[in-house]
Amino acid sequence: GLKRDFRQGKGKEICTKEWSGKVVVPKEWKVDNLEQVPEDFPLERTSREIEAEGHEVASRISDALRMLSIEAEYDDEEAKAKCLTDDFVSFRIRLFAATETGQPVVVEVQRRSGSAASFMRSCRAILNSAEGKETEIPKVKGPPSFKKPIGQMQCLEGISSVQKEQETKDAFEKAVELLRSEELDINVLGMEDLVLLTDTEKTSGPTALYVSKNIVLEEDYVREVVTRELERNVFPKSDLVSDKMEEKMQKLALKLVTNAFDVTAKDGSLKDAAASQDWYSECVIPRLMTQIKTANDSPNAACMAAFAMKSLLSCSQDALHHVDELGGAEAFLEARNVGEKVHEKLAKEAGECITIIEAST
Repeated sequence: GLKRDFRQGKGKEICTKEWSGKVVVPKEWKVDNLEQVPEDFPLERTSREIEAEGHEVASRISDALRMLSIEAEYDDEEAKAKCLTDDFVSFRIRLFAATETGQPVVVEVQRRSGSAASFMRSCRAILNSAEGKETEIPKVKGPPSFKKPIGQMQCLEGISSVQKEQETKDAFEKAVELLRSEELDINVLGMEDLVLLTDTEKTSGPTALYVSKNIVLEEDYVREVVTRELERNVFPKSDLVSDKMEEKMQKLALKLVTNAFDVTAKDGSLKDAAASQDWYSECVIPRLMTQIKTANDSPNAACMAAFAMKSLLSCSQDALHHVDELGGAEAFLEARNVGEKVHEKLAKEAGECITIIEAST
């Protein structure tokens, strides 16, 4: 695993030169000349030939990525797009010419990391949009519907609430143990576990509430890690494995805060914590607002930050006051403008924050 140096955030210097660096983000993908598919070049199965001009296909794809709220960087000269979903699926899109005439256009989508199921949902939507079809937002399948709560099912009748609570505590403590490791990749696994444990679509309500309250209320080791990640400088675009892992760790911490705030805003504990703990005014709100103000750098991170701020603003007058001091209204307006160009979810979350701020004045 990668050893972690918390002072510098560096691990082993492993780098793959796959990206030219001729990238401007965000903007529409503009492609003029396409390279012909090289002989004996093995295209991915997730590729498709499309009868259209290259610039038209690129425009359709960039518009689809905006509607799907997928963060993208474009290399116009190489006809490549580097993409990242909000659930940390990384993939590349490459355009080729199938013949010397430039048509048909070959669109290749290649997964680099993350959930294969999530990738396939995005891939199908992108390839269909590239053909000129209407962009369909993939629907994530939720848990199956039952006639009664899972806890009342006959097969679970013998499990007491005390047992369930202990299992939740054990899962939480195991995740914390992973965070304490000196190996960066193990830290990432621990943070991924915490994100899952606070996601109400992937775990039970009591479990999500228990873990979320630990994040929101307790000044413990998890709070220390979250603080460190929120305060860490945003890493430059890099192909170093250590930098990619550090960036993922930072964004997972942001996702954890987003989940925990969403859960605890509904039961009142977030309101109480924001009013009584300096951590919110001195660390959380300034760092979330920094992510929102730099929405151009990472629309995904800005979207998560806006979602977390929405939870705070909806329940805390103190949060509204601190955001006003930081020039929050202007930051949300700019983030919404960025979102309208490249990331629909960001535009929606920033817009809802603006509505809350306007209603409070």
